[in-house]
Amino acid sequence: MTSTSSKINFDKFGYYILGLIPIVLLGFWKSYFSELIAGTSRHASIFHFHGMMMSLWIAMLLVQPLLIRKKQFAAHRIIGKVSFVVMPLLLLSILQIMHYEGNLFPENELTFIGTMNGVITMSTFYLIAIWNKSSINIHARAMVCTGITMIQPASDRIMFNIFNMQAPTVFYVSWVMIYLLLIALMIIERKQKVGRWVFPLYLGMHIIFVSSMAVITKIPVIDPAFGKWFLTLPLTTAPTVIVKDLPIPESEIDRYPGKWGDNGESEIYKRGHQLWERWIENGKADSTRLLYQGKSEFIPDRNKPFKSLYFLVKDGKTDAFSVYYGGIGNSGQTKRMK
Repeated sequence: MTSTSSKINFDKFGYYILGLIPIVLLGFWKSYFSELIAGTSRHASIFHFHGMMMSLWIAMLLVQPLLIRKKQFAAHRIIGKVSFVVMPLLLLSILQIMHYEGNLFPENELTFIGTMNGVITMSTFYLIAIWNKSSINIHARAMVCTGITMIQPASDRIMFNIFNMQAPTVFYVSWVMIYLLLIALMIIERKQKVGRWVFPLYLGMHIIFVSSMAVITKIPVIDPAFGKWFLTLPLTTAPTVIVKDLPIPESEIDRYPGKWGDNGESEIYKRGHQLWERWIENGKADSTRLLYQGKSEFIPDRNKPFKSLYFLVKDGKTDAFSVYYGGIGNSGQTKRMK
């Protein structure tokens, strides 16, 4: 699958893609795979659809070069035609995620670059690959770039969930890793005559559509009009949540009060037979009542129906709670302040 002047064995790219699998599993384990396996997933169907499309694409990136290596050209062409369906569905799933979360959190104003950067980058290199399917040097490199696009969503979550790093440091580290990878590929390929431009193009597009968000949050004229228009599209529907207001059992109510978080940024306290949460935001104290849903789950009255707190109970005690946002799943765990 390589020319005689190539320094990278793209027919072995399928083996390299194996390295992407543990990165994705680690990145999405806490917020998705662990709950899926445990049967506790609360994700909306679009998240399962997105996960399925991403998994299919990774599988195709894994199998296709191996088929070429084994000279299974007919099977390679069939899967290539299947990609005409998988890639549009994958891009649609990305837009659905952005649309769903944008409507769920309207205070986080959507921008053109923030919404479209992944779709633009992945679709561009897929089209380059398909347009140049007869030129293996260009085709293979463009397909590699669609795989590189998947690195940051997973690496960001690894740093957030495993190393407890915070934004924007997480994003900067991911960008540096991707740039080092691209620079290494460009150095290895510095004598390549055909297709050498693909990796520099990806680097340039990443800087324009991703890294630029560090300094340019909105594009004049386009933003915020684009975000408002995008949210009017019929891509997703809001989750249906029935909010209860059950009495808290006397045997349970004393499990929850206390300060939560590393610095006690959240406090849960009793007010009569009710539980309230108090926190400080932008230097101001605020509070809301917690509505009991049963089974150690509460919905803050301020955030109903889309936010819920699920307390982890062990031996009659609570040491942590998970935060769920409507149909997104576990977005993080808060531990009791020691």
